Amino acid sequence: MITKEKKGQIISDLSDKFKRQTIAIFSDFHGIAVKDASALRRLLKKENAEYKVAKKTLLDRALAENGVGVKTTQMPGEISVTFGYGDQVSPAKTLVKFARQHESESWRGPARRF
Repeated sequence: MITKEKKGQIISDLSDKFKRQTIAIFSDFHGIAVKDASALRRLLKKENAEYKVAKKTLLDRALAENGVGVKTTQMPGEISVTFGYGDQVSPAKTLVKFARQHESESWRGPARRF
């Protein structure tokens, strides 16, 4: 169980990332192996982007702090977010390429419509 203090830190961290991002891409990460998620994080780091997984309620609070009306609790599946801090296209291309390489698995990636 996460303490209130830890939840506050997570929300603050996510809120900061939403303030700094030039693009935020939500995706369903269900079925992705930990080793694959780590590989994706390394790929995105090269593109000045990062991949985060958090509880939907914490994401919603961070979004609300930034005045964004998106509700991840209304999105199906387990949600992750990719923050891009520079070029807006490169992180999206990396996610799509990764999703295509892992199509046989149950990961639905950024191509899934919410």
